[in-house]
Amino acid sequence: MKLTTKTIFSQLLAILFLLIFSQFSLIHAQNSDTTRVNYGLSSFLNYNIHTANFNKLPGVPNCCPNFESGSGLGLAFGLYYELPIAKKISIGANLNYSTLGGLLEVDEIIPIRIGNELIDGVSTHYLDTRLGYVEINPYGLYQYKDFSFKLGVSLAMNINANYDQKEEITNPNNRGVFVDEETGESTGRRRNVFENSTLSDMNPLLMGINIGIGYDLLLKQDKSLMITPNVNFNYRFNNVHSNLDWTINTISAGISVRYFPKPDIYVPKDVFKIDTLIKKKDYIKRRFVSKGIDLIREYKYKSVDTIYIITEFIRTDTLYKVGIDAKFDPSKPIKKYRYKNTHLTLIAKDEHENELKLDSLYLKVEITREIYPLLPYVFFEENSSLIPTRYKRIFNPSNFDATALEPSPITYHRNNLNIIGQRMLANQSANITAIGYIDPTTEKNKCDLALERALAVKNYLVKTFKIEANRIEAKVDSKSCSPLDLTKSKTRKAYQENRRVVISTKSPGFLFAVNRAKVQEPTEIYPPIIEVKGLGEIYVTKYDPYEPYNKKKQDYEIEQPSFNEVNIHQEGYPIFNQTYSGTNVNEVIKFTRQNIQNLKDGSPIEFYFKTHDINNSFEEKRINIDVRKDTAQIAVEKLTLTIFQVSQSTLDNRIKKEIKKFLSNLDEKSEILIKGYSDNLGDYNSNKNLSAYRAKEVKNYINMVAPRAKVVSVKGVGSDEFPPGVYSYKTPEERFISRTVEIEVRTIIK
Repeated sequence: MKLTTKTIFSQLLAILFLLIFSQFSLIHAQNSDTTRVNYGLSSFLNYNIHTANFNKLPGVPNCCPNFESGSGLGLAFGLYYELPIAKKISIGANLNYSTLGGLLEVDEIIPIRIGNELIDGVSTHYLDTRLGYVEINPYGLYQYKDFSFKLGVSLAMNINANYDQKEEITNPNNRGVFVDEETGESTGRRRNVFENSTLSDMNPLLMGINIGIGYDLLLKQDKSLMITPNVNFNYRFNNVHSNLDWTINTISAGISVRYFPKPDIYVPKDVFKIDTLIKKKDYIKRRFVSKGIDLIREYKYKSVDTIYIITEFIRTDTLYKVGIDAKFDPSKPIKKYRYKNTHLTLIAKDEHENELKLDSLYLKVEITREIYPLLPYVFFEENSSLIPTRYKRIFNPSNFDATALEPSPITYHRNNLNIIGQRMLANQSANITAIGYIDPTTEKNKCDLALERALAVKNYLVKTFKIEANRIEAKVDSKSCSPLDLTKSKTRKAYQENRRVVISTKSPGFLFAVNRAKVQEPTEIYPPIIEVKGLGEIYVTKYDPYEPYNKKKQDYEIEQPSFNEVNIHQEGYPIFNQTYSGTNVNEVIKFTRQNIQNLKDGSPIEFYFKTHDINNSFEEKRINIDVRKDTAQIAVEKLTLTIFQVSQSTLDNRIKKEIKKFLSNLDEKSEILIKGYSDNLGDYNSNKNLSAYRAKEVKNYINMVAPRAKVVSVKGVGSDEFPPGVYSYKTPEERFISRTVEIEVRTIIK
């Protein structure tokens, strides 16, 4: 049967109509869950479009004008698999068997014989192909509501290629025969007939692109089974035959039945297994319980589609009952003896509480020097002129040492009045101005409050550091008493930043940053956590030395220890010391840059657990852990400066001087890394872009003052990361200090 283009398109439209109509008899997939792995079966009806430019197959007799086009219907069926990679995006692949055959035909006007006459007739050349391919289509899929849009590549491998060929007189349709041009004899109404022949020299692989659209319909309420009618177009780049100009493109319509396996459900479950052993103990007055050591074991087991995460708490206690009574002569003197039952256990863990093997403490360190900002602001609470308690106040300036502070911009800021007071004592020519401000929204027109805040700063410096009062000017800056650089965000946090005192000076370098001496900075600590478990009990013995019976039979009483103590040190250098009441001790020791800077390589850390009685005697248990320190051949210098106003990315002159000074002795082989930060007020994307602009501004200035500097990284992280030394955005100083750029210089140690 001859298939016309009109017939084929009519059939395709009918199929599409049936697929669309079928949605009214299916459950609508308004909330279809296509973010899970899914797989299934697919079946398609192919409309194959052949485009050609050849007049005969190689080695097959035929004489005609070139075949130019053709078409045919085929089937495709197979398997598919999809894997989600984002909320609306998946990747997948189809593996199908497809039939891509079609009928190519061309008409030719030739002489034919009717009776004894030769007339011009029409001969039609037919090439009916049956082509089979195994096809794989990797693709990406975008899901919009119930619609899915697919784009991928097509790779089709030929596995069979058969054809039928004939030439037949089609006009006139019931008379006339071919005439042999050489002999003049009649040869019938058909010639060059080949049936069920095999095509050779086929291209083994067809390549192309595949686009498609589908619509999801639910088959089950639990969203585990779905049917997706879809339409695809497959455009192929290369020829079907190695020696012929002949391509095939395909429009296909079909249905995919999709199965979504239910995801495993994870359920945490605590199981307590506390057993009690009962023992008799001779010569005790009353029964008592000795608590065992807690053990924790974690494991998983699966039941149907639920995975239980079991945390098992195991402990075995011992209940001691009274055994043989002791016999005492109350007229005889009684002596009391105390002895300690002390145990110590160390358990290494990572940050996620997973237990690790404990052989030694491994440290990888870099030689680091850091420069942190000194933020010359003091922030106040609403309607208050009292300096907040988070700012550290001292009573004896001679005992204050800025170099002994924890190296952190927050620590330096909350000691900034003490640092400024110490600098004023060291530099008698330096004067400062304290300017008070209020928040215009929550403290409107309270200029007296702004002045009181400035005076509070002045009074602290005058009384604590005995600074001459005429060296400190306390004032209000403007009629409105509010900062010129008001925060733009209309939130409670933003209003906090306006309530402040700003300290300024004309003395160069007086408010410059705080330098930290070079130290060994840990970049890797293993294990990061050691859990110290201690058990300290005291038994009191009553003993009658005059009664032979009681010389071997004693009466025990349990006494609370005076205190238990955990002490950790290395060669006398203290790392940790803490005392505890009670019998059991469970202390978590976290190793940080503060408590390991002075540790020595090759010398053990000593863990002591001591049980003290009321007579101040003690029994101790000790465990030593070796220290292995690996010092990297890299010197690191970091400059972290608060250099930007709210929503600004411009460097001021004071910070430019800091950067220029920092880079004055730069090694040309050093690598510079620049990272910009922001606070979390306002729009997230704007803050991230702003942090990138700040980092770029610093890079441009470095390139200007140090043209040969090797800047290898410039990025802005916004509020995705805290700057060094900042751990929250709760207070205004933490947010101010977060508007910063960190410059890191890494140099190989020769």
